[in-house]
Formats: sequence, C-alpha cells, structure tokens
Amino acid sequence: MSPISPIRPIPFFPSVFFVVIFAFFLAAPLSAQARDTVWSALIFATVSESPTPPPPEIAAYQQKLQRIFGYNQFQILNQHREPMKGRADWLLPGDGFSLRIGAQRAQENYVLNIQLYQGKQLAVQTIALLARQSPIFLRGPLAGDGQIIVVIAVE
Repeated sequence: MSPISPIRPIPFFPSVFFVVIFAFFLAAPLSAQARDTVWSALIFATVSESPTPPPPEIAAYQQKLQRIFGYNQFQILNQHREPMKGRADWLLPGDGFSLRIGAQRAQENYVLNIQLYQGKQLAVQTIALLARQSPIFLRGPLAGDGQIIVVIAVE
C-alpha cells in the first residue's frame, strides 16, 4: 500500500488576495456615490418685465423652470449642500418657509422625504426618488406676487 499523503492547507496569501480584490470591486461604486452632494434650494419665483439673470446655482435650470412654472425671475431664499454618506437629514430655513429633507441612498439614487412648511404649518409633503442628472422641482405655495419653488439636485 502506498502511504496517504497528508492534505496540504490552501496557502493563506491567495485567499487574502482574492478577498482584497473582491472588496475593491464592491467598494468602487460606493466610493463614487460617497462623493455625491445633494443641493437643495428654496426659490422665490415671480414674473418681471425686465428679469435679471438668475443666480449661478440655478442658471442651468432657468429655461426648465420658466417652462414648467411660467415665471421668469428667480431668487434663492436659502440653499444647502449636504454631502451624502448613506443617510442624512437637514433643515433649510427660509423667509416664512422652511424645507426639511430626509435622504437615504437607494442603490444609485436617493429616496427623499420632503416637507415644506409655511410658518409652522405643513404645506407640502411628499416622497420622491432623486437620481443624478434628474433634478426635482416642486411647486410650493403662492407667496406675495410669486410662488415658492423647491429645487433638489445631485451634484
């Protein structure tokens, strides 16, 4: 009879190597998302005979805002940038209005719980899915000679 050769253990190094490579591929998409920043703004929109250029933060959205809401003058009441790390909550106060947002990552997008208050009264509440390259525009209450608009986008 031939002697039975002992079972050799699998070398430790290749196992660690494959775990490190696997972790790298899993972490790559997460690290890209970890750099996301969600920008939110309370905007006061009006109609003006001679509108001024919009603030730089909303210049890229001006035509879409005009087409959707019918206003040609946009003023930012307040804005906030929140670096996303999975889950975040923030409050954005404005002149008589405040915006509360709870955000949670959902794969490549963000699920938002949005609440717009007029004074202490809840005026608008909704849940929305925010994706890159697809900003959210919400019509808020009328105010003075214009309207409050909420803009939320991934930067």
